[in-house]
Amino acid sequence: VNEPLGTGEVVNVYRDGTLLGTATVVANGTTWAYTDTTAYTGGNNSDSTPSAGWTYTAKVADAVGNLGSSTDRHVTFNAVTTGSAGANITVDATANAITYTAGDTVHALGGNDTITVTATTLQADLVSAGFIDGGAGIDTLKLAAGTTLNLETLTTNQTVQQIQEVEILQMQGTSTLIMSANDVLSLGGANATTMSPYFFTETQQLADGSVNPTGSTGSAGKVQMVIQGLSTDTLKLDALANDGMSHAGVFGNTGLTGNWSYMGQAQIGLNTFKVYNHSTTNAQVLVDVPVVVNTISPIKIVSIVDSTTSSSDTGLSAGDFTTKDNTLTYSGTVPVELDPSAQDVFVEILNSGGNVVQSGVATVTGTNWQFDNTSATLADGTYSIRSTIVDKNTTTATAAFGSMGQDIHPLTIDTAAPTIAVTRTGTGTLAVGQTDTITFTLSENATDFVAGDVTVTGGTLSNFSGSGKVYTATFTPNSGSGTATIFVDSNKFSDVAGNFNADGAEANNTASVPYITLPPQQIVTFGSMTKDSGRSTGNDDWFTADASAGRLVSGSISAPLATGEVVKVYANGTLIGEAEVNGQQWEITDLNGYNAGWTYTAQVVDSAGNTGALKTQVVNGDFTEPAPVITGVTDSGSTAIGHNGTTTKTLSSVSGTGNAGDTIYLYDN
Repeated sequence: VNEPLGTGEVVNVYRDGTLLGTATVVANGTTWAYTDTTAYTGGNNSDSTPSAGWTYTAKVADAVGNLGSSTDRHVTFNAVTTGSAGANITVDATANAITYTAGDTVHALGGNDTITVTATTLQADLVSAGFIDGGAGIDTLKLAAGTTLNLETLTTNQTVQQIQEVEILQMQGTSTLIMSANDVLSLGGANATTMSPYFFTETQQLADGSVNPTGSTGSAGKVQMVIQGLSTDTLKLDALANDGMSHAGVFGNTGLTGNWSYMGQAQIGLNTFKVYNHSTTNAQVLVDVPVVVNTISPIKIVSIVDSTTSSSDTGLSAGDFTTKDNTLTYSGTVPVELDPSAQDVFVEILNSGGNVVQSGVATVTGTNWQFDNTSATLADGTYSIRSTIVDKNTTTATAAFGSMGQDIHPLTIDTAAPTIAVTRTGTGTLAVGQTDTITFTLSENATDFVAGDVTVTGGTLSNFSGSGKVYTATFTPNSGSGTATIFVDSNKFSDVAGNFNADGAEANNTASVPYITLPPQQIVTFGSMTKDSGRSTGNDDWFTADASAGRLVSGSISAPLATGEVVKVYANGTLIGEAEVNGQQWEITDLNGYNAGWTYTAQVVDSAGNTGALKTQVVNGDFTEPAPVITGVTDSGSTAIGHNGTTTKTLSSVSGTGNAGDTIYLYDN
């Protein structure tokens, strides 16, 4: 994976879209491994017989089930491999006894076959021409007495190339078998299918001489191999080797070496086996009691140290091989089998292009090695450290150690100080109740940048969050007005190599935020308007019979305007515009026409949009005159005359109703 997993995150492994399980991931590391216990034998492309091959997919999943991006790898299934010399032996699916001689190519298609090797030169023969495929079932490879077979040197990218599908290796005296956990997972079979006859539920906690078991185990979920022999035979078990495939300067399985642990004894039929489990995979070896088991470790790169200043790895952890030092000493461990009189440890530093830029021979003391290269300077960049067990005074890898004889580890040198840019989302002046988002953009990833690293004037920060290169916070201004600053000084945070920032003299590490959070205090007053046709003295009774467009509205304010403040005038809630102001007097021309009464409002507004008290003035429109009504007519004899009535006397009075304040004109015919 491209970076260490977070809390609760796992690597899920799928086959053709079906979840197989969760991988083992090295702590705080970027490599993972998973043991697929499915048996694949060819056929109709079902789960267990996928003749067309299958596709593995891996995804990172977090604690709530969110999935990251996926990576796929297709496996092409080919059940037949041909050799290049000797006899080509192909047998049917029944159990067969096959004799193997130099150069033979054996295809035991099925059944529980026994393949007996006649010579002790099997190792050299398989390298040059031979091939053995046990086929289906549980197959046994019997070695000639006196044979030394190192499966690790026959292994490429975790697979034993010249031997396949052989689940039992049987030695016949004075022989040595060397194999790693990778080889068990290459040749062995899953206990749930192929190796089901070797099922057991729990080991007996019996010591093997001076070796005590480390705990009980069963066979469920394991990939098993059976190793048998005599008291003069030796099995050497190596831990998990890297896969020989470098990804970003790291071999697959890096950090997942694990170890073999003795788990006690299991009785299977008439045989008693010692049981060894590998800690980071599902590999399990059943060993016949007389066999001596040695557990050894591969060469390892352990640390980097600057011996001049005694400062070690300056990254986030003591073992992440990230440093701000350019002159380094490299150290690690070697297998106990390394003979300093016959082998050296050759150390190389490769640049990102894979070219060797520094190299030398390490000093070996016991099971430790050290390469002091502080006299040479490495420029900033990404590198790979490669340590290899080589034949003495050469650069040729010692074949006997196979993949266990080489380790590779990434190295990052970074002496540049990180920088930070502080920006705001908004552009204007903040008003009452407004906030702004402040963004902090770092030039490199950091894990120690916190809210306390930020200096703030004129307000406060809240909701600080982020990781890596980008962080955000919410800025809230103080009450009043001014220009706030959000600032990050030098030596406040560091990058993954331990370099602290140097930003004190830069302009882009400060964000400035103007604010006005106290609203205007002036009180607006309406004075008069033109086209005020009311009967009162002046133009200030706000009655009119003229609703035509174009009138001057005037008023005053209780105090002069401050910089950036204006008087805004509205009619029926719609902005007319900003008034002309002179001192404490204001005026504005209303270009609107009306067909009924309306309402003016006005208030002082500052540059941040804060508003003062709202003043309201109602304009009463009187655009029609109702007709008067005659309600009574009386003659001089005090007689009421009805509508269309007659009288011979003079009229004494006429009365009726009308609009208050009107003058009524009375006409006679």
